[in-house]
Amino acid sequence: GGLPAGWAAAAGRGPGAAGRRAPRPTHAGPNLVMHMNDTTVTFPLQPDAVQGLRDSIAAVRGEFERAAEAGAQRVKLESMDYEQKPEAEGEVALEAFCNPNGFPNALVASVLVTLKTRDGIKVVSETKLTQLQDDVEQYLETYGF
Repeated sequence: GGLPAGWAAAAGRGPGAAGRRAPRPTHAGPNLVMHMNDTTVTFPLQPDAVQGLRDSIAAVRGEFERAAEAGAQRVKLESMDYEQKPEAEGEVALEAFCNPNGFPNALVASVLVTLKTRDGIKVVSETKLTQLQDDVEQYLETYGF
């Protein structure tokens, strides 16, 4: 699948994308559909922001793996504290926080998600780490990233 006009370079795939910073987007990205318990929130987000969230999820999952490898020995795990400020008109600020020390494994871990608009609307909810990962992967697969 191809990218909408102007996104190829921003995604680092277009001609001339190598060696220079992608221009700041002037429009909101494709929609991320986030399932938070019994609520579904759909909002535009740039692909690089979703990639950053994916990297944060992978890092906190790595912390759970590190704890599993440590076995009975207790280790302090690093929290996931992701923040994305809006870059384009119509985008929302996204924050995602997960303290892996409070959960026995990644399958039951919860993430506190905060979405804020420039107009002052704020939504705060919890979702499972596995659900957030599924939502992120679905976005990246749907839009070809």
